[in-house]
Amino acid sequence: MLIPKKIISIGAVLFLFSPFSMASDAAEQIKFDINGIELGDKLSEVFFNKYCPSKYKGKSEIECKQKISLDGINLSIIYFYYDAKLLAISIDYPSFQYGDLIKTYTRKFNKSPHNNKQEAILISTGEEYTNKQSSWKTMSGEFVIEKYGNNFKRGIAYLSSFDYEEYKIKKNEAINPEFLDKLFGDIFNI
Repeated sequence: MLIPKKIISIGAVLFLFSPFSMASDAAEQIKFDINGIELGDKLSEVFFNKYCPSKYKGKSEIECKQKISLDGINLSIIYFYYDAKLLAISIDYPSFQYGDLIKTYTRKFNKSPHNNKQEAILISTGEEYTNKQSSWKTMSGEFVIEKYGNNFKRGIAYLSSFDYEEYKIKKNEAINPEFLDKLFGDIFNI
């Protein structure tokens, strides 16, 4: 009896996404924290008072900033909280210390990056730079370190939770209805 290829393909997909195959992925994943803070943690009043601007008191969206030194690398960290839950972390650092930061996290995670890639960047002066990117799969999501952020002096690292992705989708869906009516009205002459 011949089994249609479609059924074999569906079976392969189901196997790939079965709990058995996910367990091996989970074993490779790494626990990420920065100063003992993990994605999903609740915002404490002590942390808020120390690192968050008072204008955010009582708000659902809160950005807190902290500066630390990690193995001699000066980091500026932004913590993004929504409904007092940490959803994303962004880290700014001197781009010339990219290699040092990769070594620091390789040592901290006891694992080399899961992914490394390079991308050519052409700037307005015609100069070309190579932006390097390394990432690790963590239990919270993918932790990415890029040599260059929005300029060539500063690098960026970031980690966002699956809840943050949902937040962004909901935020985009919550665009002002009057704006959408005007936009579609202008496009379709409604």
